[in-house]
Order: sequence, then C-alpha cells, then structure tokens
Amino acid sequence: MPSAIVAVDGTVFTGQFHGFGHRLGIDTGDSDVWLDPWLYRDHMAALKDCAFASGGGLELDRQRFADRIMDRGQVPAHRRDAVAPLALWWAAGGEPIAAGVAGTDDTIDLGSTRARLRPWTERERLAALLAARVDDESGQTWLDATGYLDAMTRASAAGLGTALDTLDSWATAILLDAVVALNIPDPANDPVLGSGPAARAMAERTLRRYAARLAGHPRRFGRPRRRISTDSSICSR
Repeated sequence: MPSAIVAVDGTVFTGQFHGFGHRLGIDTGDSDVWLDPWLYRDHMAALKDCAFASGGGLELDRQRFADRIMDRGQVPAHRRDAVAPLALWWAAGGEPIAAGVAGTDDTIDLGSTRARLRPWTERERLAALLAARVDDESGQTWLDATGYLDAMTRASAAGLGTALDTLDSWATAILLDAVVALNIPDPANDPVLGSGPAARAMAERTLRRYAARLAGHPRRFGRPRRRISTDSSICSR
C-alpha cells in the first residue's frame, strides 16, 4: 500500500520506501515507476560526469544528474520532470545527520556495516592531488574534485575494501561527510591548500565548494555554465 515518502520542494511523494538499500517504488497513478538503490560507485561516476566549471567553482547539472539516477530504475520519459526532485533526494540519502568523527581514529555506523576512519597521509594527499589535475581549454588548471574526494575516502576508509562501492546513498552521505570533516576540518589550514600557490589556487576554486558540500547534497547546486575538459588518463572511471 503506497504511503507518504517525503515532501520535496513542496511536493509530497508517495510509494513504497523500505530504506535506501532497497528499490524505491513511486506512486504516479498510471505508471510502474521505481528507482534502484543508488550506490557509492554510482554516485562517484555520476558526479564526475555531471560537474561543470563556472566562474565561482563547480556546479552540478541537476537534470543530467537526475537522469543518471532515473536511468538506474524505471521512470518513463513523461514522468521524469516530476520524479527528478525525488531522484535527487534519493541519491543524497535523504537528509542524513552527519556522524561526528573525533580524534585521529574512530568508527562510524553506516547501517549495514561500520567503518573505522583514519586521516589520510601527506603522501596520499599529494598523490591524489597530482592524479586529479585537469587542464581546460583556456589553460587553467582545475582539480578533479570527484577523483580527489574518492581518493580521500578510499584512503580514510581503507578497511571497508570492496564494500565501499556498494554502500547505499544514506551510508555514502554519512561516510563522505565524516571523511571530509576528518581530513579538512579547516580548509584554510589544509595541507593540500597550503602546498604552494598554484595548488592553493586550483584547490580553493573547487574543493571547498564541491567536495565538502556537493557530495552529500546534490540538490543545492544549479545549472551548468561550462563543461570541464577532462583528460582520460586523469579522470578514467
């Protein structure tokens, strides 16, 4: 029996919600519509594909991102505009409360599993920074923030192993918030941002607006202005 799932942007969606690790059934009145679980690996791949450069940093093409989410389920073309806000909510894991991570080593509850986090090392930071460099057509250097964030997460939650890729969207949001809070408590003092003028300029344009906010809350960002030109050797999936 359909029941209320959530109100998004003033619209109340109904259907069958059994948690973010299960298929979400959506009541549209005339169609069999659902969204499949949105996993960590889906989230990273979609962010890499849907992030765009603007004068203020990076933005998310919300419609493109929503389409990626809806492609993982069954949403007919005539229902996509209506379902898109719910799809973005689904990918963001609802509105999870970020888990606090104190000290240098702690464990967080991700529902289906637990993760023991550690700050990544300076060697890991610098390797991720070098791997995430992207030069665009105008000659500017940007940070592939998705690749950088993924490297940070894999280093800090190394104990999860292959389970990381299969975390649902709720657990993904909790984990990403915790990893960023652990490794970048103060962006002004982050070693990556302080590793030289060029690195600082590159990272400041992207990391603080993108990695620390976009990862768990894609609905906050607006329309694209300019697509980043990526090098496949840097940003291959």
